[in-house]
Amino acid sequence: MNHGQRVLRGALLWLWLVSGAVLAQQPGPTPTDGVQLRSAQSTVQVEPAPATATAVPLESLFPKLTGRVVDTAQMLTPSAQVYLTQMLERLEQSTTDQVVVVTVPSLGGYSIEEFGLQLGRHWGIGQKDKNNGVLLLVAKDDRKVRIEVGYGLEGRIDDIWAHLIINDSIIPYFKDELYSSGIITGTTSIVRLLEPNSTRMLAHRWVVQSWYQQIEWMWWFKVLFFLVFAVLPLGAILAS
Repeated sequence: MNHGQRVLRGALLWLWLVSGAVLAQQPGPTPTDGVQLRSAQSTVQVEPAPATATAVPLESLFPKLTGRVVDTAQMLTPSAQVYLTQMLERLEQSTTDQVVVVTVPSLGGYSIEEFGLQLGRHWGIGQKDKNNGVLLLVAKDDRKVRIEVGYGLEGRIDDIWAHLIINDSIIPYFKDELYSSGIITGTTSIVRLLEPNSTRMLAHRWVVQSWYQQIEWMWWFKVLFFLVFAVLPLGAILAS
């Protein structure tokens, strides 16, 4: 091999080494090559939701006090209103206690407890020195009933009595949409608890039962149990 061939081979070998080093420095493909990456999103602070509109002022929902019976929801018949008014007038004349029956279409989003308490104060039911007012409140669309009692009468109508009046005297009629009868029965129960010489018994709805419902099944079960587990074993022992 002459000198020229050696120079040519050396030059080719140098070029091959240099090209290999350059290729080795280029980064290889990444796992995301060929995949379109989503650009990072900047953090956005979400503005709070706008506050809901202020509720209607409670006092704007109160009906006017036009008498002892205020039927703004039109749940009472005319004859029922007259009957209730006369009954409550007699009660006030004999005891000075003031009872008002009021029906409203809706509570306007307020609780019936708050509505009844504030309505009683707004109307000023009862005498100031005795605080002897009672409010029977019925909210038709909300399907709620409340008895609000002044401090001076809580000894006669406490929470337990109020609960019994609503659930035993009023609700049974309301379930059959007999609103006048339910309100009259509930008011009668209130009056009975307030009258000084009246028996403290609530007015209830008496439902006519069929002969099958009138049978005292538990009594007959006790008799059968006694015969099977007491009389028959005793008879067998005596016979042996």
